[in-house]
Amino acid sequence: MPEGKLLVCVSPSTTSTDVVRRGAEIARAFGVEWIAVHVQTASTDSATDGNRARAAEHLKLARQLGASIEVVSGDDVAGAIIEYALRRQVTKIVIGKKASGGFRRIFKPGVDTQLVRRSGVIDVYVIQGAESSVSHLRRKPALRRRSLQSLISLVAIAAATGICSMFNGGTVASANDVMIYLAAAFSTSIFFGWLQGIITSVLSVLAFNFFFIRPYHTFTVDDPQYLLTLAVMLAVTLVSSSIAARVRLQTVLSRARERRTRSLYDLSRRLTEASSEAQIVDIASRELSTLIRGNALIVRTGMIPELADNAERELAGNCTNSGTASSLGMMRCLPLVGKTDKFGVLLLKPLVPEENDVFDDELLLDGMRSLIVLALDREHESIVAGTRLLEIEQEKTRNALLRSISHDLRTPLATISGASMMLLREGLPPEMAHNLVCAITEETRWMSRTVENMLRATRLEVGALDLSIKLETVDDLVTSAVEQIMRQSSDAAAGSSDPAISVTLPEKLLVAPMDLPLMQQVLINILDNAVRYSPAGTPIFVTVTSTLRKIEILIEDEGPGIIDDDLPRIFEKFYRGRSSRNTRGSGLGLWISATIVRAHGGDLSAESRGSLGTRFRIQLPAAAP
Repeated sequence: MPEGKLLVCVSPSTTSTDVVRRGAEIARAFGVEWIAVHVQTASTDSATDGNRARAAEHLKLARQLGASIEVVSGDDVAGAIIEYALRRQVTKIVIGKKASGGFRRIFKPGVDTQLVRRSGVIDVYVIQGAESSVSHLRRKPALRRRSLQSLISLVAIAAATGICSMFNGGTVASANDVMIYLAAAFSTSIFFGWLQGIITSVLSVLAFNFFFIRPYHTFTVDDPQYLLTLAVMLAVTLVSSSIAARVRLQTVLSRARERRTRSLYDLSRRLTEASSEAQIVDIASRELSTLIRGNALIVRTGMIPELADNAERELAGNCTNSGTASSLGMMRCLPLVGKTDKFGVLLLKPLVPEENDVFDDELLLDGMRSLIVLALDREHESIVAGTRLLEIEQEKTRNALLRSISHDLRTPLATISGASMMLLREGLPPEMAHNLVCAITEETRWMSRTVENMLRATRLEVGALDLSIKLETVDDLVTSAVEQIMRQSSDAAAGSSDPAISVTLPEKLLVAPMDLPLMQQVLINILDNAVRYSPAGTPIFVTVTSTLRKIEILIEDEGPGIIDDDLPRIFEKFYRGRSSRNTRGSGLGLWISATIVRAHGGDLSAESRGSLGTRFRIQLPAAAP
């Protein structure tokens, strides 16, 4: 990989177009990264808005040819370029020069000459740029603007002369006259820039000499002391004009930086609040549309062929294929290329581009494009990370289910196999045969319930559990679940007693939206736990109450209760409390029950009553009246 970078100097001059193209060729020849740099100074920035527009066009061309764009400010152009080049480890500089010479280049060397003298180890390539024919067309509006500025300057000098004549009768020169002419020159510099300020300064000195220094109405000076006055006046006006121009430049640059910083901050803050790709696209489109006073559109790569406008489709296609910014008429297109994906393009269509300086602010648009790409990258990485995490969790669940099945089913299968072999023997006592059949039935039911829980857990993990919500009575829910538990107990092995389940229902018939089979499974899971962990013969209470907006089902037992350390985790997947680790179970029943209740918009909680047992509380939303 070639080391170093190439820097191409960009200016408002019409020869800069040729310099940019030659710079791109040199960069390709050396195979290095290249940067297009424009230095804003008082003389170039304050002359006309056309200078800034031409510089923006040249920077735009450089970006289309693959360059990075930078804009720096300073009065010493060569010094600013050298400082930037050293900071960015630039090894080659390309700069253009006009076909000029003579005394001007002797007394004031051009930027190219200064760069060669001060470049040190940096190679400098000086290109003789060709002036574009378009420059002749641009001179007419520029000439009209300058003529208007000169006319206003003459009016300012005439006004200063009139004011001086009013105060001193036009016969005696005073310090006040000098200050008035200085004010005229200073004001002109502030509004029209450094060049017009110099012209006004010279004309002010001539007017002061012509009207207020003897002999009047001539440019002759009788008193030598006035020569010093005129020289000091000229020097002061020139210096003040230069200071005013610099202040104006710094004001313009500060406003541009403030606008750029504020726009980037606002966009960054709003993009940070976005939680999806659709929100990112919507926020970015609205912010940029407001900023450019036009239409901004983010088009995904796959949606480009579906653009209705042929020009937009062609521009977006070229931008996607080249990976660089493209322009077509009043439209601009910026690629949105992230770390791992080409998201699409950003189409910009200002309503009045010639009056929109934001549209030509390469740094601002590039900064906003980068913020949008970062936000899209962040969202894409978040989705990928979430998908990977989900896959890891699903894999863990599958592994845990397999381990649970292989461990928990081994004992009932052995019991069923042994009981079946015993039943095949002849002469088995009827009571023993009955007990063996009850054992097979109980183990089969336990296996069925375990497998059903594991299958339901798998469906919950992948989000494949579909609820069939209907209006059901809570009486049917509770009575059917209790009957199921009673049947299981009656079919259990001989010697066991039926559980004492007491049900309390309100007089008013309660109706709630629910998936009845799933909610029955919730009650069966909780009641089954209460039966298994409570001493034989102890009562289990099921109480139903209601308010205006919710229905509450309480299941209370008088078992050993739940240890306080286990209570916060009993609804976690595969978690089994200390008191339940000596009994069979997969640790899925309560997690499945809580997930089903939450899917109904309700809540399942548990609390330990100490030595009095455990209370489970199911809350469901009541049906609308």
